[in-house]
Order: sequence, then structure tokens, then C-alpha cells
Amino acid sequence: MTFPFTALLCLGLTLGLRISMLAGAHSKPSLSAKHSPVVTSGQKVTLQCVSGQNDDKFILTKEGPQELNWIQSSQYNYNTGNFEAFFSVHAVTSDQRWTFRCFSFDSHNPQVSSEPSDPLELLVSGSLPKPIIKAEPGSVIPFTSSVTIWCQGTIDAEVYFLHNERSQTTWNTQTPQEPGNKGKFFIPSVREEHAGQYRCYCYSSNGWSKRSDTLELVVTGIYKYYEFKLSVLPSPVVTVGGNMTLQCASHRHYDKFILTKEDQKFTSSLDTQHISSSGQYQALFVMGPMTPNLTGTFRCYGYYKNTAQLWSVPSESLEIHISGLSKKPSLLTHQGHILDPGMSLTLQCCSDINYDRFALYKVGESNIMQHPSQRTDTGLSMANFTLGHVSPSTGGQYRCYGAHNLSSEWSASSDALDILITGPIRTSTPTTSIKTDSLQWYLKALIGVSAAFFLFLFILIWILLQRRYQKKFRKPSEKAQKEKKLKLRPGVEDPITRDRGHQKRFITTAATHEESLYDSVEDMQTGDGVERNIWRPPEEDPQGETCPHETLQAQEGRSCLTFCRVKGTAEHTI
Repeated sequence: MTFPFTALLCLGLTLGLRISMLAGAHSKPSLSAKHSPVVTSGQKVTLQCVSGQNDDKFILTKEGPQELNWIQSSQYNYNTGNFEAFFSVHAVTSDQRWTFRCFSFDSHNPQVSSEPSDPLELLVSGSLPKPIIKAEPGSVIPFTSSVTIWCQGTIDAEVYFLHNERSQTTWNTQTPQEPGNKGKFFIPSVREEHAGQYRCYCYSSNGWSKRSDTLELVVTGIYKYYEFKLSVLPSPVVTVGGNMTLQCASHRHYDKFILTKEDQKFTSSLDTQHISSSGQYQALFVMGPMTPNLTGTFRCYGYYKNTAQLWSVPSESLEIHISGLSKKPSLLTHQGHILDPGMSLTLQCCSDINYDRFALYKVGESNIMQHPSQRTDTGLSMANFTLGHVSPSTGGQYRCYGAHNLSSEWSASSDALDILITGPIRTSTPTTSIKTDSLQWYLKALIGVSAAFFLFLFILIWILLQRRYQKKFRKPSEKAQKEKKLKLRPGVEDPITRDRGHQKRFITTAATHEESLYDSVEDMQTGDGVERNIWRPPEEDPQGETCPHETLQAQEGRSCLTFCRVKGTAEHTI
């Protein structure tokens, strides 16, 4: 049953008939070249038709004067969940167009098929002259900006094709643009999918052209979280034949940094290197010997190897100049080389050569000031560079150059002019300045006095703690010594007096004065470090009448206590 239907279907297709679908019955399949739609004459091509509909048959048709048809059974792809069929197209030639569509249908219901797929055009590289491809405003386009890609071929071109080799996407235009018979491809908002390598083709009644050169369309601003810094060593002004190094640096880790010139005639990429001391990634672009072709405005970007057409945001632009091709001008100042902050400064660059413009450059910086020149009555060309009211950052070394409008080359550098900024800052509220100075002096004095006070307090507390510590461990021994001295030597009898009342008063008085005496003459020592013995035990009197005694005197007001201990007696005299 299948074969008669197939034969009938092929016959109907040969006669130009189409099997119409019932409304909403099947969705259209997709048709693509398995590897690339770009082929050479005589090459074999494999086309793939894919559908989500559960149909068991696919039909491939070739449009044009020489219409061809192929039928294949569908296969279920378990990875994608779709039904698909592969068609082999042999002997593709460059003398005709190769446009294909595919359908799907169920062999049990052959009256109903899917919608046709979108057309697929095979781009055949022929023998006719290759077209010219270019992009406006350029091939490096910021994200969401617009771009126009032009393809210009032979005068009799009927259709132009633009192919993105990265995404395998093809656009075509049937209406060439005048003048010049060009194909126009406009992209209103550039996205990531538009980046890639483009080639264009054109077809005429004579067949296919060769493929154009490659146009690499880059989309910038994809990575915008880290800024780039582009700097130059030793200076953005280089003499003819000299060398210079451009440094591109970022805190983000990119695989490569690329350096570009504003006209895109110069690009150079390098692998990034990590600098542990700064935590940055950098690349050093060494340029030289310098020629006028290497001057201009440069920027750098970062990108990854697997997406080479998707770049980061650009660095700030850096302008490179070349000098030394004509006579050097002179640089001078009428305000002197040493100025106070707040003074006005104007630098004058002049020459006896009729330069159209002059440039002023401060050594160590990348900014360059340019002014048109003026002619003086004496025939000199000159320009004044007003730097305004100076500050410490104005100080440094300056040079100037002369140039002509029709040339990007500069003269030799002028002699260096050193500007020194010194002295106090001049302001219009002197009182405020004096008050500020006085306040600062007062704060310094207050801090010094406070520090001295706290130091004295610390020393005083330390001394008191030391005395208390010594007294704590000394008093028990002194008390024991006092008690020992108050005791009589063993073997000596206690003195007995007839008047016990008098004796008691004497002992009480003597003990009281003795205690007072010890409190007042505490820690007294002799010259050789031996403690003075206030009390000594009585010694036997050879005659039995007197005994050795000591006189103890304590100055209390105008009273003097003298007492003498004699064996068996006690006297109290005031």
C-alpha cells in the first residue's frame, strides 16, 4: 500500500502539486544542513529534517527550474524526543540555486501533511569574482547598537546572501541597493547571537560568486563589572624610531587582552598574566620602532577564548603621538618657576616655524592639551595654556610640541620646564586660617599635658603600692622585736617595790611612752646598718648600788621623760 501511494505522491510533486494540510493539523518541521550550508561545487551535502509531530514520513523538495524530491522514513531520537530524517544531496553545482524545503506526513493519512519548513539555501562557492563585505560604522559594535553590513558584487547580481559562520545563520536580500549594486543587511540592535565571522555571496544568471573575505563582527560591553586601565610607558609622546609599552590591566580574569586602534587597522591580542602584588591581570604590548602609522587613539578589551567575538567594556582611550620630525618650539612662563598655591599660571609655547597648533604635555600623565596657534607681529606662532589657580598637583615637568593640521606628526619636544608649587595655601578668610592653626596648637598642647598627667598618676600609684607592700611584710617582725625587747633576760627577777600602785603607774607610763617612742623612731639604724638597741637588759653592779641605765628622751611638746632602771628600784622624773 505504501509503494502506490509513494509513486502517486512523487508524480503529484513532479507535476507541481502540493499536498495541502488541514488547518492546525501539523506544525512545520525545521530543515538544516548537518555541518554547514556553505558548500563547493560538486560536493555531497546531508540535510536534516526534524519534527515534533509523530509522522512516519518526510519529504524533501528542491525548488527552482530543476525541481527534485526525496522521501525518507522518520526515526525517533530518544535524546531530543523528536522525529527526524536525513537526506543526501549529491553533486551540488554552482550553475544554479539550491533551495530546499521539507514536509512531514502520516502514511496512514496521506491527505494531510505539515506546513513546509522555512527555506534552506545552500551557498555554493562558484567561479565568479568574490564580492566585497564591510560593516558600518565598524566591525566592533557596542551591545544593543545598530550596524549595517554591506555586500557589493557584480552589476548583474540578482540576490545576495550573508552567512554567520559562528551561528550557522544565513540572511538573504533579493533587492540590491543603488548605487553600486550592493546588498544591505541591517541589524537594528546587536546582541550576543550576532557576533561572529561573516562572509557574503551573490548569485546571478551566470551562477554563484566566490565567497567574500571574512568580516569579524565583535560585540562589546558583554562583561561590564570591572573597568580596564590602559597606560603607556614611558610617555604617550614618542620620538621617531623609539619604543613604547602599552599596559592593559583589570581585576577580572580574562583569557586574553586585545589592543585596538580607532580605525581598526591595528589589533593585537596577548594572553593575560596575573600580578600577585596588585591582584590584577595584565598584558604588555610593546610597540616600536615608532612610525607615523602607529600613532592614534588606542583602547583595550578582555575576552575568553571560546567566545572570541564577545568583548568586555573598553578601557579609556589613550592617544599616542610621535615627535621629532621638525624643529622644537620653546616653552616659558611669565609667572616664574616657583609659585604659591592659589596663584594663576599660564604657560606659553612658541616657535619661529608656522605651526598650526601646539600641544602641552605634563610628564608622567596621559592627558595632552592642544590649542590652535596664533601669529604675533614678530612672525612667531604661539599658544597660551592657562592652567588657572595652581595647587600642589600642578607642580611637575612640562613640555610642548608643534604640529601642522594636515599631519598627525609632531615636532621635537621643547626643553623641559619645571614648575614648583610651595608655601601656604592662599585663601580669602585669613581669620579662619589663624583660628584653625591656634586650635591645632591647643589640641597638641592638651594631648601633651594629658599624657604627662596620666604618667605622673601611674608613677604615684606604683610608689604607694610599693610602700604598702613593704610595710605589710615588715610590721610583724618589728612587733615581735618589740615584744622580745620588753621581756627581761631569763634569770633576772622582777623588780618589787613597796608601792605597787606607784609601780603600776610607772610601768603603764613607761610602756605608753615606749610605744610612742617606737612609733616615731621606727626603722632607725646605725651607720653600719645595725639596728640601735633602745632597751638593754640590766647588768650586775659590782658595788651593788647602781646599774647601767639608758636615758630615753622623747620630745613631746616641752616635756622630757627620763627614767632609769636600777636593780630593785624605779624612778619617774618629769
